[in-house]
Amino acid sequence: MRPDWNIYHQPVASSSNDLALDRIKASPHDAHGCVFTVGEQTKGRGRQGKIWHSEPGDGLYMSVVLKPQLQAEYWPLLSFISSLSMMHAMAECYSGLQGQLGLKWPNDIVTHDNLGQPRHKLAGVLLEAHLEHVIIGCGVNLKNAPQIEGKQYQPGDISLYHARSDAGAEASADKLVTDFLSQLEKRFVQFEAGEHTALIAEWKNHCLMLGRSVSVTVGQSAISGIARDIYPNGAVMLVDNQNN
Repeated sequence: MRPDWNIYHQPVASSSNDLALDRIKASPHDAHGCVFTVGEQTKGRGRQGKIWHSEPGDGLYMSVVLKPQLQAEYWPLLSFISSLSMMHAMAECYSGLQGQLGLKWPNDIVTHDNLGQPRHKLAGVLLEAHLEHVIIGCGVNLKNAPQIEGKQYQPGDISLYHARSDAGAEASADKLVTDFLSQLEKRFVQFEAGEHTALIAEWKNHCLMLGRSVSVTVGQSAISGIARDIYPNGAVMLVDNQNN
């Protein structure tokens, strides 16, 4: 079912995902296609339940509500579809990012160096399922990205790669939202049509992990190995030095 986008903005909220969840609970029959953006989040959420506070103007915080017609076992693919869509939207909006972006499993948009090694994480996607709906939460660092100790590569922001004096530098967060939704809509139609292998193949074309040594966190444990492939269901194939 193709979304009919309805975009709502709130200057301050605990998180855009909270607004999306409230809409699902209050009006589930018309939540599909609702989009919530927030200027400042007081309790933003990331993977593994991490909470952070965001300052006004430092990022784009957005949540999209979809009601997939496919079984829930396929829903994790929406993380790949969303990160791919955001990567293309960011490159369209900011000329300084063109040719600089790649994807890291399962949900990060990152920049890379000339050897294809990740440099900075600029954006991420988080899925939350609630009954018949999926909330796609997106966070994009526009400026003043925080430094986090112990990270393999540091968070970065668009301002590091795209000076405001560049042509098109005044592209607003609103344009990034609309460009992202345009990218997401066409891939959601493919998703609903069962074109999952093609969508994962497109995602793999931009993946910076394949063939490299990586560490993947599963629950409270970290698993290391060489990333050999991404399965059609989105799972990553890891092998050790003995090809196990």
